[in-house]
Amino acid sequence: MSYSMLFKRKFDDHEDPFVYVETDANGNIIAEPWDNGLSHRMTFTGISIEYKIKGSSDYKQHYLVNDGKYDLYVTDSRLIFKLQSLKTELKFNGSLISYGIDALFKRSEDKAVEGLGILGHIRYEWVAEIMYFEKSSWKNNNMLRFMYYDREKTLWKVTITFSNDMDVKFLANEILHLACKYREKTTYEQRESTSEFIKKYKTEEIPMSADPKNNFSAIEFPSIILAAGGANNRPPL
Repeated sequence: MSYSMLFKRKFDDHEDPFVYVETDANGNIIAEPWDNGLSHRMTFTGISIEYKIKGSSDYKQHYLVNDGKYDLYVTDSRLIFKLQSLKTELKFNGSLISYGIDALFKRSEDKAVEGLGILGHIRYEWVAEIMYFEKSSWKNNNMLRFMYYDREKTLWKVTITFSNDMDVKFLANEILHLACKYREKTTYEQRESTSEFIKKYKTEEIPMSADPKNNFSAIEFPSIILAAGGANNRPPL
């Protein structure tokens, strides 16, 4: 199953809440016990989703929206994205049907559709790599980036942009620490390299890039679960 992370969802739709973000009739996100609440919310200004099919050398743009205000929830078990009102035209390449998002809102004006939302989440056990980029000139932005694989072995690259005052280095490391603490409690971490990684990066930070002005600082998990999988591997409550 291809898993593009963001999906157009009807509010109060409870289809497979492990795979999709669950909301109530008013569009409020329903927290899971593993989230430990939804109080850690911040605003991001744009998101790009690209994918690379297994065997291909190039990424294709799947989803792009900029210059808005959207919600990111950082919980103890996942990252939740909520885009309900879009200010710029969405741009797509490739097959929309194959990758889980249809036409969505293809109009350029700010448009909020009653009873619909664009929602998605990345569970920490799916994250293959965490990266951050700190703004170095007027041309670029503070950014976070997450990589994951779906069951088709397609590699997905999710890049989130923030305003200039967001400390993306701190946020990236906070997410790394939360991911390690969450995965430490699961029962599927068998590889010694993964156990050592988790033990080390519960507190240590993402190594700095050799050229911070031009490259993302990044860290890669030694093992992952493919996106949309792992429902039976969550920690006991």
